[in-house]
Amino acid sequence: MPSSCRWNAEAKYNQAFLVATGERLCLNCSSVVADAKAVPAATTLDNNYLLFCSGACEAAFALKRSGGAIRRALFRLERGVCTNPQCKLDCHALVTRLQIIEKGSAGWEQRRREVLQRLAPSFLHHGNKTLLDSLIRSAVEGNAWHADHVIPVYQGGGGCGIENLRTLCVVCHKKVTADQAKARAAERKRLAQGTGKSAAGKGPGKKRPRQPLRVTPSIELLKDGDSDDDFQCPQHCAGPPGGPKRADVTL
Repeated sequence: MPSSCRWNAEAKYNQAFLVATGERLCLNCSSVVADAKAVPAATTLDNNYLLFCSGACEAAFALKRSGGAIRRALFRLERGVCTNPQCKLDCHALVTRLQIIEKGSAGWEQRRREVLQRLAPSFLHHGNKTLLDSLIRSAVEGNAWHADHVIPVYQGGGGCGIENLRTLCVVCHKKVTADQAKARAAERKRLAQGTGKSAAGKGPGKKRPRQPLRVTPSIELLKDGDSDDDFQCPQHCAGPPGGPKRADVTL
């Protein structure tokens, strides 16, 4: 198993197989797995040997299934530097500088704020207070930069590898996400006009009944300290490969 792969002690996967021949298909690329024909589909496997056609597919599958693995792989390539040409903020260097100011020391919040004002003034712009406060309170990589999909998830970029990811500081990522939301809303409106329905899916002149507001309490993943060893970026879709029939595989 490649050293970059991390598996739980027990995990259940749906593995496709060919009914005619009984051959198992790779979880990552759906190619036939060698030497798997003699193992019945209903067999519970005690290792991952028959799940993948190669070590490269095993590593690629593990990368897609783990937000932490994606962040680590992307950091090795781009070193935490925002890839927006108008920004290019070195987020890793910024976090390192903020961590020098020990949390709880005299005036630590104001001193960290001054560092951000000098090195990353975009955090102090209007609308970015939440991002600013989070980074001041917890100076970790996950509060400074995100792994962003070059081809958005809603356009089919969800089940991706490292080739479809880029580093964006949280300020640039917020703007990209907002722009994508506007584009999706405009597309829904355009499609609705073409079908004579409103963007909400109702006929013209009909309005959706207003629903009572539901307030969901916020959850702080990093409440204390400046460590994000287990930080997970948003989950990336990587469902099991399709096939004419599936067999449950438990590891």
